[in-house]
Amino acid sequence: MFTRLTGSKFLIVAIAAVGLAATASANDVEVKVENFSNDNVVVAMAYDHFDGVVAAEGWFQIKPGTSRKFKTNTANDLYLRIERAGKEVTFDKFPKFRSWPVNGGRFDVLKESDDSSIRVLRTGVNLEHRINIKKDGKLPAGWANKRFFRVGSENETLEVKP
Repeated sequence: MFTRLTGSKFLIVAIAAVGLAATASANDVEVKVENFSNDNVVVAMAYDHFDGVVAAEGWFQIKPGTSRKFKTNTANDLYLRIERAGKEVTFDKFPKFRSWPVNGGRFDVLKESDDSSIRVLRTGVNLEHRINIKKDGKLPAGWANKRFFRVGSENETLEVKP
């Protein structure tokens, strides 16, 4: 009897785990950005309900004639900012925007695990320069709030054209 009960519990746990895994993969969103322009394109990502501590990160360069995939495991969570020749690239299909701090070079924006009112802004080749600010505080020199568009829950291919 004990073995059957343990086996039943194991089966229930196994079914629940498979169900959770299926649910998680159903929420995965992958966006492919294809650069058909003659300029380099840069992409930054931001997360509305991020796992861990990263709220925004960038820039990821896409050379002319190439593409890159961006992925999140939480549907409706991924936001992108795409720039070509220093100008924002948007798509009519994605009319919802939010703003996050960005820097002109490599950057990320972190949430402090022990204080949700603090944001850590990091920049530099190895993200070695670090500045702490209040969540909605004044941004330091070289940083600006820029809008990102919400990707949504479907896999997408975005084409940046000349």
